[in-house]
Amino acid sequence: MKYNYHSYFESDLVFDDDQSLAADEHIRVSHEKFCEIGFSDSEARNLVASGYDVMLDRIVIDRYYGGPLTICDLRTRFPAEQFKAAFGSQPNKLPVHVVTSITELFALIEELEGKFHRRLLFRGQTSHHTISRAIPNPTFVSATLGETSLLPSVWRRVLKKRSNVWHEFRDLKMFEWSTIIYHLFNMQSVHEQEQAAGFMYGISDLDDIPNDQALNPIRDFHMHRQAFLSEYGMGGSAAFLTLLQHYGLYSPVLDLTTDPEVALFFSTHKFARHGTTCSYTFNGTNDRQAIIYVLYQDRHETLQYEHTRMLEKLDPQRPKRQSCVVMPTNECAMNLAGDFLIAAIKLDFDMTAPGRFTVNELFPSDKDDLMFAALKSQTHGLMRADLTDFAVSD
Repeated sequence: MKYNYHSYFESDLVFDDDQSLAADEHIRVSHEKFCEIGFSDSEARNLVASGYDVMLDRIVIDRYYGGPLTICDLRTRFPAEQFKAAFGSQPNKLPVHVVTSITELFALIEELEGKFHRRLLFRGQTSHHTISRAIPNPTFVSATLGETSLLPSVWRRVLKKRSNVWHEFRDLKMFEWSTIIYHLFNMQSVHEQEQAAGFMYGISDLDDIPNDQALNPIRDFHMHRQAFLSEYGMGGSAAFLTLLQHYGLYSPVLDLTTDPEVALFFSTHKFARHGTTCSYTFNGTNDRQAIIYVLYQDRHETLQYEHTRMLEKLDPQRPKRQSCVVMPTNECAMNLAGDFLIAAIKLDFDMTAPGRFTVNELFPSDKDDLMFAALKSQTHGLMRADLTDFAVSD
């Protein structure tokens, strides 16, 4: 079966990319290699089903963290011949803190910021979630929390009915992105003005457009189009990667923030969908199940929202207001953020009122966020059903 971005919104879809002959052969070779290095047949099957893969017949990677790299770290990537002995040789040492007040929470965060010499990132959730697989990676298994799941939305969707699947993320097509990016331009008017001018201009003709005020809309559009084509051609820029996730759509990036107050919002507000609207409702600490994860930032593995020429007119508000940093992932490193965890903080107290941020501040309406308006008006099919307005429920 061939997939596209809209496939992620089909309710009963089971992703089976690994049924291709090449992937089937790859799985068979990995199984045989695990048996060769000393695992039983059932152990080998469970390893493959759990996301462990043999690359180039010599490197075992854990596809939840390892990535398609050949440098071994004995945590996420192992020399095949050493895997059985080295697997789990580096035990999990993730500190799990319990705080009993807001004051204690921010005092702890300040202490962590002073202790580590890297910028810290935060993620708040109303409860903790674990990865479910037959053979977890002992290096990432906490005695308190188990193996923490920080899977981006697309991998949760893909893995929903199968514990292990080879699937490469399908982005929106170029023409779909272009209809979104060109939202503020009246294309019919642009074409009519070009016809009136007697010339169909292109981006290569920018310098040839006469300095005539009547032609300014044509010039503006083609400058915008030039920026889009240039930045789209770069592929995987922070702009595109952040937009899907921040506007309620499936993506292979994980939302993180540089602001612990934003993380507190997400740990104390419950998300719900009500037909054509969504809400974040203040839920306190969710019977003291709320949790905030603390990660260190590796600038090689994270992307911060960037101002770009392509988005200058649309000026997306959500990533800026939420102090967004995202961590991209792929089918060989689906839970990558778990490798950057330095602490987990349980909120063991009750809250009777929200923190500093409100829903309206972090989720501006389409009147205040032109990017949101563009996505709502220009996207098509099943994807559009997931782009819904937020109700204020503080």
